[in-house]
Amino acid sequence: MNNNNHKVPNNIENRLNTIEKQLNSQNKRWKLIKVVVLVILALFLLSLLIGVGQFLLGVL
Repeated sequence: MNNNNHKVPNNIENRLNTIEKQLNSQNKRWKLIKVVVLVILALFLLSLLIGVGQFLLGVL
């Protein structure tokens, strides 16, 4: 009986560790997605500024 009581906390601890690993993995994934979106947005804004600059140079 004592052995069975010892298994339950271990099971709970193992499950919590697994959940923590999954959450950390999701956190890293979201950070990567944020960085990719920010880089794409920055490139888009840069190309927009270059286009506006070329247009202004062409008009003047």
